[in-house]
Parts: sequence; C-alpha cells; structure tokens
Amino acid sequence: SYLADQTGLASITVRATDPAGAFVEDTFTVTVNHVNEPPVVINPIADVAVNENASDTLVDLANVFDDADLGIGDVLTLTVAGNSNPAMVTTDLIGDQLTLSYALNQYGSADITIRATDISGAWVEDVFAVTVNHIAGQLQVRINLSTGSMTLANIDPLGGLPINYN
Repeated sequence: SYLADQTGLASITVRATDPAGAFVEDTFTVTVNHVNEPPVVINPIADVAVNENASDTLVDLANVFDDADLGIGDVLTLTVAGNSNPAMVTTDLIGDQLTLSYALNQYGSADITIRATDISGAWVEDVFAVTVNHIAGQLQVRINLSTGSMTLANIDPLGGLPINYN
C-alpha cells in the first residue's frame, strides 16, 4: 500500500519459490509522482472595524495561507479578488502587506476577498469584513458677545471645519 503524502521511487523484488527450494525473482520499480496540494487558509483574516475618516489600516497576510508544497518549490501569489464597496474602502496589496484606505466621510461595510494562488493555478480565498462606523459631527452654539448674534455650527470631525447655520 502507499503512504499518504509520499512521493519517489521504490524497487520491489518479487520471489516465487517451489517446494524443492528453486526460485525465480523479478525486480520492478514503482514511481509515485507528486500531486499538487492546493493552498489552504490556516489563520483567517480578522474583520476590521474603524471609525469614519480613520487612517489607513495595514493588514499582515504573511501567516494567513499555507501550501504543503512550499518546501518543494511552490510559491503563493496573493491578490485582491473582490471588494464589495470600493467607494468606501480601497485596497493596495504589496507582497503580503494589505493596506486599507478609507474614503472621507464614508461609512458602511465591505467584504474584501484575498486569493492565494500556487504555481499550478490552485487557489483558496479568505473573505473578511470591513466596517466603517459613522461618527456624527458636533453641534456647537456660538454667541458673539459684541453683536449678540447666535450661530449654530456643525463641526466636521475630520478637520474641524464649521458648517454654519444662521
């Protein structure tokens, strides 16, 4: 019988012996060829949650995927295979480092799909969620003591720019 996940050559000798002790032998070689093992997800990517107008998030993908064939010359190539909300979050993948960049004043959710493909074309994907939480502006009441006028201002949390209501 064959052992799991083993490859190589084996010489097998078969001997037939009669009751008088005479025998004949024949030797043949059995070759077990390598079969490509597809990549697998070993550490799923954690979901990401940030507040609206957050700085970029760096996601390290180095330990997410594995392939049993990496020790014999196989290589995994990572790609972004899907983004359900590119208007809210964009992706930039260099090697195994994924940068998530968030659009200003956008919030909601997105599913990001990362694909690992080996040199034989076998692949696996991992999907993770990105949630951008809405942060409401701050309402301020401004009173000009010299004139007695009052202004309501909605302060944008990103840059502190007032949106005035007179």
